Amino acid sequence: MNFRSQSEVKIAEELDKRGICFFPNSALRLTTKKGRENKEPDFFVLYNKKYAILEVDGISHTSERRVEKQERERDFEINGMRIFRFDSNQCYNNPSLVVDEFLELLNNI
Repeated sequence: MNFRSQSEVKIAEELDKRGICFFPNSALRLTTKKGRENKEPDFFVLYNKKYAILEVDGISHTSERRVEKQERERDFEINGMRIFRFDSNQCYNNPSLVVDEFLELLNNI
């Protein structure tokens, strides 16, 4: 599996340890304002017949990057996918709590 950061590795290990189905950095084919496009969420997670995206957020240095993230997030949401974002440091230092919170949020969808 390919990961973009050690924080993503920690989250993947935690999801794996719990036997949760997930797709890391996999292309999803979506309809966007520009037409059909591929988008790659950090984790597309399936759990208890529900699904959502878990994003590991590092530092965004520019406002342009933040706008890009917001547009990307809207593309997922327009296609019926919920996104939950977690700080990279939190994912690295406490992946168990991040996954607990993510699963709680997912269960409440």
